[in-house]
Amino acid sequence: MQRAVAAHEDHSPAGGGAGPQRLEEIVLGGRHDRIGLRAVLLGARRQVGRRAQRVLDAARARVDHKKQARRTDTFRLVVIAELTELDRGLMQAIPVFETPLLTSLCVLLSAWWVKGPLLVGLGFACDVGRRRPPLAFIAALVATLSASLVVSPLKELFDRDRPPEADPGLGSLVPIPGNASFPSGHSATAFAAATAVAIISPRMRPYALGLAAAVALSRVYLRVHFPLDVLAGGLIGAALGALAALMALRLVRRGPPLPA
Repeated sequence: MQRAVAAHEDHSPAGGGAGPQRLEEIVLGGRHDRIGLRAVLLGARRQVGRRAQRVLDAARARVDHKKQARRTDTFRLVVIAELTELDRGLMQAIPVFETPLLTSLCVLLSAWWVKGPLLVGLGFACDVGRRRPPLAFIAALVATLSASLVVSPLKELFDRDRPPEADPGLGSLVPIPGNASFPSGHSATAFAAATAVAIISPRMRPYALGLAAAVALSRVYLRVHFPLDVLAGGLIGAALGALAALMALRLVRRGPPLPA
């Protein structure tokens, strides 16, 4: 009997301690689950935050791009307005220099055969005088035709009024052409031919470019072009003339040097 009771007392503590230990494991497991859930939620929150930041950054970039575009457009409009105002101011000063002799000279310089055929013929004369292939003639001819082809669509694109159309009180000294004002076709073709001749025949450079400049100025004096019209036309023509001359020279690069 005593041994039975003793045996019972020996087994009682082990059985009684299992319950609290199990409870502690459950509690600890619950804590681990809560910690894991909290970590998952925190990671998800960070991921959502990063995505939201990317969206905000993209939106800010778009807004900044639009602001920059607006500033660029505003600056462009201001520059165009200032140049147009300067153009008109210069045109208002032209009548001060008007004289019968200068008017006759400018009418002559604006003739169709001066802006192209005369300068192309000058290139041909240089080729004949130097006894060389007709490089200056061909380059000037190609440059002149190219300038005419380039200027025509630009006139339609910009569709700028002639000075007497923009300011009826200004008037003009010759009949107003029917096409648009910008850029100047006379200036473009004259400088195209003159630049080609000037590059291939350096000795004729001052005469060719001087004649082209006189043609351009005559268009402003006669009040059929604004100064910016002839400036743009001159730049276009000079670029095409230089390109034509350089291409012509490249064709004979391996040959003997050309006389100036």
